Amino acid sequence: MENYTMENGLATNVVYDIFQDSKGFMWFMTRFGLSRYDGARFTNFTTKNGLRSNFVSAMFEGPNGILYVASGDNLQTIVNGKVGPNILPGSMAIEAFYKQPDGSCILTTDNSGLVRYSEGKLQQITPTYPGPNSSLIITPAGNLLTGGHFIEKTEYISSLKLFDPNGKLLDFAPPGEPNDAQNLFLDIHGNIWVCAVNGLQLLSMEDVDEGRIKFCSLPTPFDHAILKGNVQDMLQDRYGNYWIATNEGLVRIGPSGQLTVFTETDGLASNKVLKLHEDQENNLWVGTLKGVTKISLGGHLQYFTTQDGLADNEIQSVLVLSEEEIFVTTTNGHLQKFNPLTMSVTTLASIKPNSFFKILTTRTGQHFVALNEEYRWTAKKLFKFDPKQGLQGEEIAFDHSFFNMETDGKGHYFMAGNHGLYAYDPKTEEQLNLAGIKDRVNQIVFDKDGNLWAGMWDGKLFRVELFYNGDPITAKKDDLSHLMKGARTGLMYVDAMGNVWAGSRDQGVTKIFKDTNGVYQSLQMTPEDGLMAPSCYVAAEDSQGSVFIASQLGLDKLLPVGDSYKVLNFSKENNFYDEIWDVKRTVDGIFWVATASGLVRFVDQFTETLPPPKVHITQIINKAENESVNLDPAELKETILPHGQGNIQFYFAALYFVNESAVKYSYRLLGASDENWNTLTNGTSVSYAGLRPGKYRFEVRTLNWNDLPGTSDVFDFEITPPWWTTWWFMSLSFVFITGAVYYFMKRRIDHIRYKAQMEQRITETEMKALRAQMNPHFIFNCINNIDALVQSNDRYNATVYLNKFAKLLRNVLDSSQQRTVSLSMDMETLELYVSLEQLRDKGKYEVSINVDKNLLKGDFQVPPLIIQPLVENAIVHGLRKNQGTNGKLQISVTGQHPFVKYVIEDNGVGRNNKNSNKAKGHKSYGTQMSSDRVRFFNEEDKASILFIDKEENGVPTGTRVEILLKVE
Repeated sequence: MENYTMENGLATNVVYDIFQDSKGFMWFMTRFGLSRYDGARFTNFTTKNGLRSNFVSAMFEGPNGILYVASGDNLQTIVNGKVGPNILPGSMAIEAFYKQPDGSCILTTDNSGLVRYSEGKLQQITPTYPGPNSSLIITPAGNLLTGGHFIEKTEYISSLKLFDPNGKLLDFAPPGEPNDAQNLFLDIHGNIWVCAVNGLQLLSMEDVDEGRIKFCSLPTPFDHAILKGNVQDMLQDRYGNYWIATNEGLVRIGPSGQLTVFTETDGLASNKVLKLHEDQENNLWVGTLKGVTKISLGGHLQYFTTQDGLADNEIQSVLVLSEEEIFVTTTNGHLQKFNPLTMSVTTLASIKPNSFFKILTTRTGQHFVALNEEYRWTAKKLFKFDPKQGLQGEEIAFDHSFFNMETDGKGHYFMAGNHGLYAYDPKTEEQLNLAGIKDRVNQIVFDKDGNLWAGMWDGKLFRVELFYNGDPITAKKDDLSHLMKGARTGLMYVDAMGNVWAGSRDQGVTKIFKDTNGVYQSLQMTPEDGLMAPSCYVAAEDSQGSVFIASQLGLDKLLPVGDSYKVLNFSKENNFYDEIWDVKRTVDGIFWVATASGLVRFVDQFTETLPPPKVHITQIINKAENESVNLDPAELKETILPHGQGNIQFYFAALYFVNESAVKYSYRLLGASDENWNTLTNGTSVSYAGLRPGKYRFEVRTLNWNDLPGTSDVFDFEITPPWWTTWWFMSLSFVFITGAVYYFMKRRIDHIRYKAQMEQRITETEMKALRAQMNPHFIFNCINNIDALVQSNDRYNATVYLNKFAKLLRNVLDSSQQRTVSLSMDMETLELYVSLEQLRDKGKYEVSINVDKNLLKGDFQVPPLIIQPLVENAIVHGLRKNQGTNGKLQISVTGQHPFVKYVIEDNGVGRNNKNSNKAKGHKSYGTQMSSDRVRFFNEEDKASILFIDKEENGVPTGTRVEILLKVE
């Protein structure tokens, strides 16, 4: 038995129903979700991943492998591991599903009666009535027998109702007969069994088919006390055994009527059994209050123990005459006859426990019982044994202890024991040492030529030739120890071909045979060849020439392949692990094995010829950075993963439940650096880390005992490269870089051209400014004014005028050699110019120049005479045209980081006055020149110059000009 609980991944321990789908997955229904088992791990379905309710009551499989799950009041589908929405048009609590030949399904419900479901539509069969319908039996006539707990007007009325095919009520059972029918079971004989709270009851199919509910008397042993309590479920396996779920354990009733109870002491998860299910591989799954128990029913592997009447579970030896006559000796001192068909056991003899009590059969077909009441491992007495009459009395009281014996058909007994090899004549009671062999002999056998082979404790091997020429018998030994190749000889066996097999305590088994020249050769099979244990012996053979090797770990099977053998670990393949003491084969190939846990009957299923179980990739986890993404292998046979998600773990399992741990897997990843098949001996998952971009195919398959592979399950996926290494990005990058190089080169060339043009324009502008500053009219007027002062003999003013004029010319000429001058020098030149203009205009206006002292102290560089044309405009076109002598010109220079702000304000006639001497559309040459110089110097698209026309009552009253000049 093997148990599965929440510790193994089950949703919860209390399992109410069990189901197996067509693929082989096992499903367990609980009140806390649905669990799927694949032979390696559990996958749980709850409200967290799609179920509408964790209360799962029933399942069935529809066409195309679609699974239907009743959860709460809902009916949902599971396709490729994905839970679908509720498909019921309303709500309905479904208790069970019963598939019909026409593809429809009858639903037993809670409070809704019996309903037919077909192609997504519901059809009411019976009227609705209160109470749960837990199970259903359909008779050959189509009558519907349903069991449950039915009420009417809040009163309990029945646990069984019988309807005709159209849903008309035919009969119902009285209250309490039975009490709460929890399940109905139809056996292969047509009997209807009712599993109820108050015990197991029986109905006749004939009565039910005719529309009557009439209980029958329970046959023996179904009237056992344990079956009068709470019975939850029942089934009949393919071998005719009845299995019954009760609150006191699992009951098995064999075809012979033998009743056996399995409880927690036998390995059952819990004595309270709720549900039973037989899977496709002949395993019985038992849902209990504390988990699920798996029992291998086998048929090819059956245990018989004290529960079946044997005196002890530890069997020393077995003698098989037929399927009805099995004789065993037990370590607690019993010789018993066992009939497995009738399950009858007869004790033929009893001695003190822990004695040597063993049945011996010689090559002449004689049967003996050897015993020693003082010591378990060697015999002192020998009795003839007649299977029909039992023990015949003491045949020999040997002086020395012995392990086994043989007969030659001439009345001689040959004894092997601690003191050597002896011949014994029961007529004369003479004991004769043979061939001088006086050391411990483990076992002797006769070969087909009539020679004795003696395996020695010290490892030697002798062939003993017997001579019957005189009386007493004589013998000659031939030392063939070299054939053992260093192995210490153990138990021996002669096969049907006459080959001698010698077991050993340390190096497996050795086959000894004659070559074509009649020379003895040997073939050794050891754990290196696949045997489970080094200490073993040949115990039996089959009709195909295969031999069975017994050890304390179980059985190996040697399959002939040419001149050698291939090892099949029979116990691993059949989940049969036990300490083996004796093996016998019947004529029809059935083996009986004496083990430390009971008498075992097995039929060789020739598992070596079976294909490997089919493997399924059950889960794929993509371990991206800081998260794990589950990929459904059934839904995504090919997927694309982004760059950086090359850490992938594959989970897989073969749906083989006889012995999950015995399944071998091999796998490979095409597209990886290593594409070879790798064998996985432990575990059912494989991880890959840091996979590079590319296309991959993961393949996994199972291997049989001979490492021949089965069909692979595959998963194709692709990891995309980083976007910066894709062809489109490389192409775009080439185009972009080429375009960028072209753009920046062109921009650089344009900048150089622009800079050259700007320098040329600045030069031209500076020359224009210089010409403007040296306006011929201004120079001519200055010279005339100086001349007038000289003519009027006003030498002082003439000298002052001339000095200022000379200094102005010198400053202008000095400035013309530089692109910038200091602000203080520029203001000094401007003051000279303004003073000369004032001398000319003879007090017509006043001029005030205010410069921030901090600016004069700093080394601020400005273009020379940058505002001179604007000042000239204010004087010439504004103040000079003004009537009167109250003209004012104010010039201020202040800091406004990162600019120097110039303000030129006059109270002249204004720019729009008709007396300003400006024609319509006239654009001042000096103004344009100053704007260009400011714009070039500030490196801006529009010059930072603001003209403000002052007005008062609509009459121009002057002009204000603000200039921002960027300086460092």
